[in-house]
Amino acid sequence: MLNPLLLFTAQVVASMSVLLLAAGYLKTDPLAASSKIFALMADFIVFYLVNGMSSPHIDNSLRIDHSAAGLVITLGINAICGLFMFYCFLIFQEQQRFPAMLGVAFAL
Repeated sequence: MLNPLLLFTAQVVASMSVLLLAAGYLKTDPLAASSKIFALMADFIVFYLVNGMSSPHIDNSLRIDHSAAGLVITLGINAICGLFMFYCFLIFQEQQRFPAMLGVAFAL
């Protein structure tokens, strides 16, 4: 069986890596909407990783209890796909207006 402390450390390193990547992207172009969306998406990816650290298969001594922020974490995790859609649009369609149908799809 794998060492539970090693798995916990890997989750923490992954969370820090995602946040550092977002901070670097935000630092290069702080006014761009794509960098702001990417930073928000990175925060929600950390929510996803924290949610995984509270699963029943995690050792009891290392399990994180996020019951107080459970709704916020769940909404953040569910928003990752829509934010990725916005991010891709901002990256690949730089000079076009944002279509209203994409906003409706994100809201649904």
